[in-house]
Amino acid sequence: TRYIVPRDRNVIVETMAALIRGESIPFIYETALLYHDNVEFPIEIIIGVVRYTDSATILAVVRGMSIRKQAAANIRQLNSELQQQAAHLTVLNQIGQAVSHLTDLQSVLRNTLVQFQTIMPLDVFFVILPDAEKPLINFPIMYDDGKFWDMDAVTMPLGENSHTAIVIRTGEPLLVNRTAD
Repeated sequence: TRYIVPRDRNVIVETMAALIRGESIPFIYETALLYHDNVEFPIEIIIGVVRYTDSATILAVVRGMSIRKQAAANIRQLNSELQQQAAHLTVLNQIGQAVSHLTDLQSVLRNTLVQFQTIMPLDVFFVILPDAEKPLINFPIMYDDGKFWDMDAVTMPLGENSHTAIVIRTGEPLLVNRTAD
């Protein structure tokens, strides 16, 4: 038992003694072994008693658990990512349903904001529509710190290296966090 981590040594010793006495107790334990440099290696111990003639001997089967523990951690991570993707798809579906019933652009954009707020905190939300013929952009909706701003009349030049220009040029979304949360 000297290779078992100190926190579990007494439990393992008491388990072996109880098994020798013939008590019915759990016989599978998760613990860890210590390498010579005190690095822990997770294991599973299956303990049993083998009776031969009039004596009892402890039989222990030890299996490494590193691969199983890593696989379980990977499964938890993948499940978390899957749940997040499912939430995002649900929001996109709800936006699609709302868009099919709304007739004006402002209603569609406000509904889109509400749906996005269900999956992420948004202190700023705006939509930019580029002019097809000139390097200009229009803002049909602007939401900042809980208020809507009337941006219908705002037309601005499209800066060559601005975030907006990059999104329009690449067609890829861009998330800019102003705050840590």
